[in-house]
Amino acid sequence: MTWDRIQRQEAILLEKIAVLVQRLNDPRLGFVTITAAKLSRDKRYCTVQFTVMGSESEVSKTTRALAAAAPRVREMLAPSLQSRVLPELRFVMDENVVKESRLRTLIEEVTAERVDRAGPDELMDVDTDTDTDTAAEAEAEAEAEAAADVEAGADELGGDSEPDAVEAPKDADPGLDGSS
Repeated sequence: MTWDRIQRQEAILLEKIAVLVQRLNDPRLGFVTITAAKLSRDKRYCTVQFTVMGSESEVSKTTRALAAAAPRVREMLAPSLQSRVLPELRFVMDENVVKESRLRTLIEEVTAERVDRAGPDELMDVDTDTDTDTAAEAEAEAEAEAAADVEAGADELGGDSEPDAVEAPKDADPGLDGSS
């Protein structure tokens, strides 16, 4: 994958902002992890995504502390950036981590419920190592479905999944194929 200029600047901003946030001496800051930095097209704004370990009150305290510290972080960031425009920082909670955590919880609940419903004979068939086996099975199933979709798409177009052989035109010059 080739990186364009904005992606390189986002990576640099992510690294530098993460270090600067760790250096802040604000007691309201919890265990903060900077997860992403996204620059706007004009590079005037940078949305910085973060996660916080802790309760909802700790998350809200940290969010307010980061919003208050944004001008200070921007000021500390200025000497290390070699850019004409210094972006305004906007700190936003990274919802992807929260969604992932919720999804894991739901999967664990369904798995536990499934084990509770299973009879004594079925309990022997239940795999306790769901993290690796389930992920591998799901990936294999997704690949099989994608292959079936590709074949179904080829059938809908009136062709088969194998590419047709290319025939030489009948009026082609016989001297071009090397036989004279």
